[in-house]
Amino acid sequence: MSIGLNSLLEFARRAMHAHQFGLNIVGNNIANANRPDYSRQRVDIVPSYPVQFPQGSVGTGIEVKGVYRMRDTFIDFKLRQEYSLLGRWTYRENVLSQIETMINEPSESGLGYLMTQFWNSWQDLANEPESGAARSALRHNAELLTERFQYLNSTLRSYQDSMDDDLVANVDAINNLLEQIADLNQKIMTTGDKNNLPNDLLDMRDNYIDELAKLADVEYSLTDRETMTVSIHGRTVVDGSEATYLDTETRIVDDWPRKYIVWKDTREEVSVGDGSIKGLLEIRDEIIPDMIEKLDNLALALVEQINAVHKAGYTQEGRTNIRFFNESTTGASDFELSTDIQDDLNLIATGYSDAPGDNSVVLAIAGLRDQLLMADETQTFEQYYNGIVSDLGLVTQEAKFAKETQDRVALHIENQRQQTMGVSVDEEMVNLIKLQTAYQAATKVITMADELINTVLNMV
Repeated sequence: MSIGLNSLLEFARRAMHAHQFGLNIVGNNIANANRPDYSRQRVDIVPSYPVQFPQGSVGTGIEVKGVYRMRDTFIDFKLRQEYSLLGRWTYRENVLSQIETMINEPSESGLGYLMTQFWNSWQDLANEPESGAARSALRHNAELLTERFQYLNSTLRSYQDSMDDDLVANVDAINNLLEQIADLNQKIMTTGDKNNLPNDLLDMRDNYIDELAKLADVEYSLTDRETMTVSIHGRTVVDGSEATYLDTETRIVDDWPRKYIVWKDTREEVSVGDGSIKGLLEIRDEIIPDMIEKLDNLALALVEQINAVHKAGYTQEGRTNIRFFNESTTGASDFELSTDIQDDLNLIATGYSDAPGDNSVVLAIAGLRDQLLMADETQTFEQYYNGIVSDLGLVTQEAKFAKETQDRVALHIENQRQQTMGVSVDEEMVNLIKLQTAYQAATKVITMADELINTVLNMV
């Protein structure tokens, strides 16, 4: 290129093109200012290749090298780690709070209150062993107690069932995200290169990775072709345009069907590492089974201890060996009064003899309340139940505290990310004015060059 009036026009043309391109990018940034998943874009305007003359090197204007997203990969990585932890603790806090509400302690509908009423009924009967009203109250309170045990068991089981449904839904969500990421990898690979990347597609892919991180422990890396390789807890699930999917299968655990995550191709069980699925599995497979087992232990201990005393007693009609609770009880789910007591109040034994007013059996049963018969003979019935409630309260408080902590940490990192990738309308307006002014200046150069050319032509 020689230096002359024509080259002056070329300089101005390149400047107009570059700054018009920049104006388009600023306009796109402003249009997406309210989208938190949008990465603001910048035009990389560089000097065009200079021309060498004996007198020295002369620049030839500017050109657009490319358009780049403003992202910090380290912040993205840290945020996704926090998303996984947040997903886990958010799920735990949500479900455990619901279970705590269902347990409803302390309240007059809670098991603790019903146990107190049950034991008090035995004491009332001891005071009036021949009273039909006292017997009726005892049977009524015993029925309320057994019904509450059954309700707690069935409700906890229903929570496990609903979490199975959640698990299936989460696996479907993961598979959908993996499919979308693989599809975007294909589009990015075929439509862009290092200097001409499809930034909107990259934003979409990053958003899918964010959502995936909330469900499971995600690792990822970029290839030379800008495709993303994604792994879940060590196994590659997206490689270029190929995805490996997850599935669920039903297994019988303690005579109960449960859903488990497996790889769709090998049927091996999947370890998700972290995320909301981790929180789900912890509650379904650890916390709730522990509560069910302890409620079963409590119900069986009540059956064993009360029946042992009651069967040794006599009714007023002289009958003995009467069960108070059904001895075929296997736990809280089928804890109930014996058919004898359900059918006839007079079969409640009151003494170790059939002598009128003998309340020795009733006193013995009432005395079981304060005996250390649970947890290797270290706790009473009520202390054992209070321990169940206390343990639930502790894990719920732990989940709430951890969730609040992760909320703050994630929000802090999100704010850091938005400082890099978020659109500032004020900043874009400044850039708009700068680009507009430069564009207008370039048009004036063209006007001046045109006048000079006309002057030269008129001289001919």
